[in-house]
Parts: sequence; structure tokens; C-alpha cells
Amino acid sequence: MTRARYTVHLRDDQCQQHGKITRARRSIARDITHVYVLMKSDAGLSDEQIADQLSINTQTVVRVRKRFVDGCYALTR
Repeated sequence: MTRARYTVHLRDDQCQQHGKITRARRSIARDITHVYVLMKSDAGLSDEQIADQLSINTQTVVRVRKRFVDGCYALTR
């Protein structure tokens, strides 16, 4: 198991916003998956564990983490 290259730490307001997105029926599947990636990253899971649990590619996890850490990731829906 490799160590995550980009460490994610969510603030309380970000957790609340992401929780609303996952409960909203209008959100698209990609946004919901990205929210789950960030929440699981914040919980300390490795890229491989997250990818396995969400049935996505490990590179998707790395890209979502990188965008979040770089400040380029914002959910506005």
C-alpha cells in the first residue's frame, strides 16, 4: 500500500457541503463519486482502498485529491 501523495483535510463546512451534495437527487454521479473520494481521503484511506471501495481507477483518486489540494476543485451544485 503506497502513501497518498496529496493529503486531504476537510473543514467542517466542507464536510457539510459535501454531505448535502451526496443527498441531493440532482447531483451528477461524477460529483458524488468525487465527494466520496474526498471524504474517504479525509478519513485516511489509501488511494487503492478508495478505488476498490468505489470501483474506480486509482488515477481518478489521485486526480481528485490533486485538484482539491491545488485549490482547483469546487462543487457549486
